[in-house]
Amino acid sequence: MKRNFVYHSDVRITAIRALTPLLARRPFKMAAQLISSQICPFAHRAWIAVEEAREAKGGFDFELKNVSLKEKPAFFSEAYARSRGADPASDGKVPVFIEKDGEGAGKDLYLAESAIVAEYVFGKWVPHILPQRPLDRARTTLFAEQVIGKVRAKAQR
Repeated sequence: MKRNFVYHSDVRITAIRALTPLLARRPFKMAAQLISSQICPFAHRAWIAVEEAREAKGGFDFELKNVSLKEKPAFFSEAYARSRGADPASDGKVPVFIEKDGEGAGKDLYLAESAIVAEYVFGKWVPHILPQRPLDRARTTLFAEQVIGKVRAKAQR
C-alpha cells in the first residue's frame, strides 16, 4: 500500500532522533558556541538547529551563552562584528554562532542570522534533515518562514 507523506521539519527531526542510536557514530571533534538571548525567538531557531545537530552527530562540545540585548557585553558586540551576515549599522543581534578552529590556527567561523546558522548547521552535520525532493524542501522552508512571520508579528505588537 502506497502512502503519501507530507514532510515537515518536526517529522524529520523525530525520525532523526529515532534513528540516531542505530547509526554508527564516529569520533567527532568540534567545539561551538552560540550567543543567544532568552527572549529572542530567532535565536531559538539557531539553538534548536545546533541541538539537533549535536544529537545527530553523537554530541560535540557546545556552549550556549545568553546575553542581555539591552546591556550588550563587549565580547558579544565584538563577536557580532566579526560575523558573516552582520549588519554593519548594528552593535549586535542574536544569534551569533561560533565554530572553534580545532587546530588553534585562529580560523574560527562566526555566523549571524538565525536562518543562516540553521542552514549551515544542518547542511554541515545533518544534511538529510530537510526533504530531498525540492518541492517538499520548499514546503518545509515556507512553513518555517510562515511560523517565524507570525512570531515576528506578535513580537511587534
